[in-house]
Amino acid sequence: AQLCDTLRALGTDNLIYLMMLALLEQKILVHSLRSWMLTAVAESVCALMFPFHWQCPYVPQCPLGLAGVLHAPLPFIAGVDSRQKNYKKFIDGNIVMDLLIT
Repeated sequence: AQLCDTLRALGTDNLIYLMMLALLEQKILVHSLRSWMLTAVAESVCALMFPFHWQCPYVPQCPLGLAGVLHAPLPFIAGVDSRQKNYKKFIDGNIVMDLLIT
């Protein structure tokens, strides 16, 4: 079900792009108004990496109080709720995937 939700939210091109970024160990920040989508996308990316395993920080729902990881000089997969007003200050240097679903 999570993979179907991810595919529906991202489309095939964006999912392949996100997989490429994960395999290249880039900083990936996902944001959405629907917090359940953050976990669905992050889990799908990690599952699709098989037989590889994501070894870097993985925070599918990162509260802004603990968002120091988003400034780390290492790759990560993190999700932030779009309703949090200050999430935009973490965009610099990160690849941001906006999950807009109808």
